[in-house]
Amino acid sequence: MKRHQFEQHARHFRSGRISLNQLIDLVFGDGKEVVVLETLSEDDIVVASVASEVGIPALKPRPDDAHKGDFGRVLLVGGSRGMAGAISLAAMSALRSGSGLVTAAVPETIAEVVAGFDPCVMTVPCRDSDGHFSSVPEDLKQQLKVADVVAIGPGMGREVDRYFLQAILELSQPIVIDADAIHLLAETHSMIKNRKSATVLTPHPGEFSNLANTEFSKRGEMEAAAVKFAADQGCIIVLKGHRTLVTDGSREYRNDTGNAGMATGGSGDVLTGVVTSLIGQGYDAFDAAVMAVHIHGRAGDFAAEKYGQASMVASNIVDSLAAAFKSHVAVGAEVRIGF
Repeated sequence: MKRHQFEQHARHFRSGRISLNQLIDLVFGDGKEVVVLETLSEDDIVVASVASEVGIPALKPRPDDAHKGDFGRVLLVGGSRGMAGAISLAAMSALRSGSGLVTAAVPETIAEVVAGFDPCVMTVPCRDSDGHFSSVPEDLKQQLKVADVVAIGPGMGREVDRYFLQAILELSQPIVIDADAIHLLAETHSMIKNRKSATVLTPHPGEFSNLANTEFSKRGEMEAAAVKFAADQGCIIVLKGHRTLVTDGSREYRNDTGNAGMATGGSGDVLTGVVTSLIGQGYDAFDAAVMAVHIHGRAGDFAAEKYGQASMVASNIVDSLAAAFKSHVAVGAEVRIGF
């Protein structure tokens, strides 16, 4: 058993999530049949999950002779009139997470605004209708063909035609679906089950409730539903919130980095950029999601140390990604959960 796995099991035992017998079975047995219980509160029900818990993958070394094409062509689709910041934060965080090339496809109304956020982000102005996407133009189609991974949703708005999302779902590349694109996915009942490449959904609790068409009163109930949804649809769910859950229906990771200061507009857009970037660099989609939520939370912790939880904003998290990645690498090949 690796050290980070032992430390995780020990924390579960200390917090009361598993018994002593379960801890012994995990350490000395295969641990596959142990059910980990998450204690919510005295008034909450206890929800059991049979998915196995995982640790955090290590970063791959970057070859000395590498060039920008080796680290992924990332395409982020989103933004709308009044919401240029969301897609810009996602694009900037993708750059800070190691992507070689990052392009933001946005309505032409806001293209100059988005381009002004960071000169390293390329933009594709798309025809729009009152500041929102109206169709998939030819120049965007070309970008979709060459991208290694596509993310859609940050700041997109809900006025987008369902066929726009459908065109993204039909891509052969991995895709990350966030924010308003999740609401559109729920409203149009577009299926993701038959996609041949990885599909990652990054909903906050409200978005997941809409996606599942269910109101949840307990976090544990929502997490159980997320595990089932991921298994049924063949996707990866990143259920955001305190101790963000990442699951593909058979594996689970609950994050232990981050703080309440990250409850600020744009924080989720930063996470989308990190997830998308790591997938574009060739990481397995589930591993990318796990690593992304851990590093994103770690960046939030660095930002809170510098600015305080009350005053930190999402751009501070972007600025802190460098420190978070450096601390991740510093631990070495066997990355521990928590620092």
